[in-house]
Amino acid sequence: MTIDSEAAQYWNNDDWATRELKPGVICASGSITVSGAGFSGNVTLVAQGAISVSGAGINLTSFLDVDGDALLMASFSMAGLDISGAGQSWVGILFASNGLAQASGAGAFSVEGGIIADRVAVVGSGMELGQGDGEGDTSIRLVE
Repeated sequence: MTIDSEAAQYWNNDDWATRELKPGVICASGSITVSGAGFSGNVTLVAQGAISVSGAGINLTSFLDVDGDALLMASFSMAGLDISGAGQSWVGILFASNGLAQASGAGAFSVEGGIIADRVAVVGSGMELGQGDGEGDTSIRLVE
């Protein structure tokens, strides 16, 4: 499934020009690809396949949660998650239980919540990772 300017059904008022995804949970039995620039939304993406999100100025918050404690994206494939771009903000948990969670970008790229995956790769500059609710340990750690 591809979510872009051609997929009007995923955007508020069925119009990509709103730059706002409809709130809710988007599920796919295959992969989900989201591309574009300067859009936002309160969504949760769940796919049996890979999830790929690319573009600049993307701001996503997990559906029904604003402090980073709820699921933002979940991929159950070995391909996992691939997030790339500049000036992005993510609030929620990124989950790739069987695969790689990869984030690359620059310039105010932030994840507030967490990354849970079989493998994690973070590449870029100006990136920030914080915990969701502002409480507890903010350290990065590997748990086997």
